[in-house]
Amino acid sequence: MSEETQSEYVRTPGKTIKLLVFAWFVLIFAGLMYFTTERLVDFDPQAALLDNATEQSFYIELDTFLTEQFGTVAGRAFHIADDGCFCQMVAGAHVADVKDLITSEAMENVSVSLSDQPRLKDFLPSVPAVIIYNTEAELIYVGPYSTGYLCTTGNGLVEDLIPKMTEAVSDPVVMSLARGCYCNI
Repeated sequence: MSEETQSEYVRTPGKTIKLLVFAWFVLIFAGLMYFTTERLVDFDPQAALLDNATEQSFYIELDTFLTEQFGTVAGRAFHIADDGCFCQMVAGAHVADVKDLITSEAMENVSVSLSDQPRLKDFLPSVPAVIIYNTEAELIYVGPYSTGYLCTTGNGLVEDLIPKMTEAVSDPVVMSLARGCYCNI
């Protein structure tokens, strides 16, 4: 074999490896895009939360239910989860950050599983979700923790509201128009 032929033979496997690595990255990227877009859904796809939030009875029924089940709602954040929800796992770090922030404000976290409290499905269209009350037992927030593909801290919706748990509110924030990784219930 001539030196030129040997040199060409040595370069060919390198090109093949580069092509295979490139194809692998393309396949991984395509798979990632497929799975993330499958998980990017509306928090309130039927606009049920949005419709219910226009009625004062919604707030009274929610307050009554939570008070009956958990005692006082004052200064508490109710973290609503469904153990079978993939998005619950994805949002786990963000949920933990929100819980830490609430604890740092001397407020209380209450973790609630939908399997233990299925009636919450009457109030929420999707999980993971959070319901936050101020120290005066006034509802501050109902909705998802965040938006986006991974529902992470960078896309958080509730962090700015937590320091206001000691303040009076005129109207709660009801977040129904959000897209992210949620499990519709």
